[in-house]
Order: sequence, then structure tokens, then C-alpha cells
Amino acid sequence: MLSFKNVFIIFFILYLVIFLKSKIKINKNITKFIYYILGIYICLVIVSSIFPISINIQRILFNLKNSIGEDNKFLSINYIYESLFLDIELESKVVILKDLAENIIMFIPVGIYLAFLNRRKNIKEVIILGFAFSACIEFVEFLTSVIIGYDYIPSNIYSIILNTIGAVIGYIMFKKLFIVILNINKS
Repeated sequence: MLSFKNVFIIFFILYLVIFLKSKIKINKNITKFIYYILGIYICLVIVSSIFPISINIQRILFNLKNSIGEDNKFLSINYIYESLFLDIELESKVVILKDLAENIIMFIPVGIYLAFLNRRKNIKEVIILGFAFSACIEFVEFLTSVIIGYDYIPSNIYSIILNTIGAVIGYIMFKKLFIVILNINKS
């Protein structure tokens, strides 16, 4: 899961990219720097989504012994509806809304980077690439659960959809912001 610290780091990195773009003409060194930042971002996404894995053997054995998370399952869209609109505690709804927001926020930088690094990309390509990147993460989470032997990190269909929406939002944000920056620089 994304912590506030990780979200702050992601948006700080994006701010740096946009600031540099508005102040300096892009050359090879700037492009290299942006690729390095993209690498750091991808590492943060991997650490935030895949590596909250418990390496605690005792916990794994306890969970297996007590049949906790023994079924690997994909959570469906119905999960969101049931969790938000049926009778459950407010605290649970807040946790679910936080999870939904984190899934969108985590992928906003993907759309921004896709728009920044290749301005010829259209929204269809952003949807496909955002979907593919998210599906890879969910597949690794599923595979991790299979290897560990219990559903430590549930794979979520809705995460793929929300991550893709986040990438599209990032793409649109960058395109709109880029137009504003160009207009400011022309003034």
C-alpha cells in the first residue's frame, strides 16, 4: 500500500520533472535524468504494491494452519459495490475508499510520464500501457500468493481498472498543464 511518504515522493518527483521541463530546454542529460526518475518511480510502485510481503515464516505457518487466506482469489467489482453500499461499518468504508484513491493516485505518474516522454502518445495507448503495467503488478501479486501458499496479497480486478483510470488522469493532467506552461513561457 502507498503511504503518505511514498505519495509525497512520487508527486515531488513529478513536480521536479514539470519544473525542469518549464525552465530548461530538453536535452539528452535532462531526458536521461527523467528516465532515472521514472526508474525510481517504478521501484516505488513495486515496493508499495508487491513487497509488503511477510517473510515471517511463523506467520505464514500460522496462517496456513488456521486456513487464513488459503484461497487465491481475484476480488471483483462487486466487492466495491458490496463494501460501499451494503451495511458495513463506516470504518471499513473509509479503508475501502482509501484503497480506491490510492489505486488511482499511484498511477497518475504513469500517465504523466507517458505524455512527457512521448508526446505523440494518444489516450488509447495510455489506456493500453496503463492497463498492461497494472495487470503485470496484479499478476505478480497473484503469483506471489500462489508461491507463498495463501492469499497474502489479494489480486484485484478493480485495481487494474482504477490504475488505468489513474494513468488516464495523469495523461490528461499533463496535457492540460503542458498547454498552460507553454502559454506562460510565450508571455
